[in-house]
Amino acid sequence: MKKITEIKFSDLDLKVLNNFIKINKNLLIKKNTNKITTINPAKNIYAEYFSSTFNSKVDLCFYDFNEFLYFYFQIPNPKIIEVYSDKKEISTNQFREVFIIKIKNKDYEFNYELSEKNILIVPEKDCFSTLEYFYSFKISKQVTEKIFSNKDKKLFSRYKFFIENGDLKFQKCNENLRDLKNFKYCLNKKSNQNFIAEFSTEYINIFFSDYEVSVSNQYVIKLKNNHINLNYLIALEKNSKFENN
Repeated sequence: MKKITEIKFSDLDLKVLNNFIKINKNLLIKKNTNKITTINPAKNIYAEYFSSTFNSKVDLCFYDFNEFLYFYFQIPNPKIIEVYSDKKEISTNQFREVFIIKIKNKDYEFNYELSEKNILIVPEKDCFSTLEYFYSFKISKQVTEKIFSNKDKKLFSRYKFFIENGDLKFQKCNENLRDLKNFKYCLNKKSNQNFIAEFSTEYINIFFSDYEVSVSNQYVIKLKNNHINLNYLIALEKNSKFENN
């Protein structure tokens, strides 16, 4: 094997990438960039994260990043993460290049073979670049905790921001519950816009933090974390409505 590079995950990298697993177990970390993206198999949830420390000289392709993390955490305080290239025989006298991640400390080590890029479901382009937003607002960490409370996770995975009598409001949605007034919150913001932006967080664990929320009439909502360099794009549900639609 030939050593290519060394890499290092910060605690925040691991926290965010562990969050990405719920969106998609496939993960492609591209070379020579600190930007890491993912998209779910239905391609209606996209996330991007900018690491302050991570960089690799080769593409790192994980078919099941959750599996990799399981092995990664088996080694107490891993000190060195090295990437090697090797040749793998796929048929008689036929070889292809593979990349191996070696994780070790002074007592343990293991080798983890990365997958081929062409079998991964990964974002094909920057999903943020072509969107235009007609309405944006901020929500605090305190409001985020109330909105996306973990204790309500089993009851609610769909939510909506909407304007009612000029007030911006938020509501948790469950199609089996008729009276949801106890799950409606006024966000103390005024608007002359008129919209309903309904979305699902079934495949996301939202970090409790301050967010900037932007709504696009292309049926997308953007959640920008103001403390972690992390953004989510979520396709809106069919019940969403806009003033001009």
